[in-house]
Amino acid sequence: MVWRKIDGTDYHFEVDGYQYRTWIDDDVDVRKIWHECYFDGEEVAMPFGFSNHSPYSYMSKQEFAKFIDELKETE
Repeated sequence: MVWRKIDGTDYHFEVDGYQYRTWIDDDVDVRKIWHECYFDGEEVAMPFGFSNHSPYSYMSKQEFAKFIDELKETE
């Protein structure tokens, strides 16, 4: 399922055509990283754990690949 076009996100890497992208939410006292996945230029609704990845660190390519595998299993 896809629902939003790429906007102001930062590209990090790709696995099987799926892009791991992030955007930063800078607040007065804390900086959080929001994780997103895109395929063919549109955002993909990822499994629950993906959005719960720590907002204080980037995801590794291996972690992202596991979420892509989980996504493919549910299609």
